Amino acid sequence: MPRRTKAVAKRIKNLVQSAKNRVEPYVVNTVEFVLSVLLSGATFCQSEFQFMLNNIKVPSEATFHRVQEKVGRVIIEVARESVNYWKSRMRKCSGLLFDGSWSQRRNAMFCYVQFVEEKLKKL
Repeated sequence: MPRRTKAVAKRIKNLVQSAKNRVEPYVVNTVEFVLSVLLSGATFCQSEFQFMLNNIKVPSEATFHRVQEKVGRVIIEVARESVNYWKSRMRKCSGLLFDGSWSQRRNAMFCYVQFVEEKLKKL
């Protein structure tokens, strides 16, 4: 085995050994993890990998999706309340402007749309 390869093997062995000597991984709060994934726009797998590299233990994928569904219901309810509030403030026969954009140019998976009331200039 060449000298350089031995040095690399030794470094890898030291890294593995230091990983074994680490303290127990930090366990993240499930709701906070779900919110961070939603806000970052990442997938569960991407976030799980990122957290794993930082020695942070995340909930299982089944738990993640169960909590994500509960958080999603709350977000939808808050959005409905906001829409109903601003709808009640609109005048009759007022114009409603909108603008949207796709998540990417090709093979887009979702679209963002914003509605703006013409007189109040509110979303």
